Amino acid sequence: MRIVVAFFAVLIISMPVLAGGSSFAVSETPQAGSAAAPATTEVKVGLGIENLDLTGATDSFQVAPDTKIYAWARVADVAPGSTVTLTFRKGDKDVYHREVTIPSVPFRIHAYKTFRSGDGGEWKAVLTGAESKELGSVAFKVEITK
Repeated sequence: MRIVVAFFAVLIISMPVLAGGSSFAVSETPQAGSAAAPATTEVKVGLGIENLDLTGATDSFQVAPDTKIYAWARVADVAPGSTVTLTFRKGDKDVYHREVTIPSVPFRIHAYKTFRSGDGGEWKAVLTGAESKELGSVAFKVEITK
């Protein structure tokens, strides 16, 4: 019975790659035996995802064309069943966004955008909840190198 419970302890849902070179995935983060630390939502950007965590986290990127940059969030400030949206924003224009219903809390989600020539500049990854309430965000700069 314990083997079955452990098997279902982690849920990973991957959405297909969408036009525009963006993708989205979600995964549950079990907290068995964790201390009673206050739950907060985190948003970060980096160059990859490994073992459900972000790698290469930074707020300034110098990357070649066709490089994927990941937005990662640990959602904790919402009730299970709530819908959140993770968005890549350049200036005041939403370039890519995806909504997901959170099955349990805490919950980790990530999305990526493929940065091409001309995509350099100031960006922001924003996580919003109900009624477009901002739950967290991170600003980052992208420079596309040749």
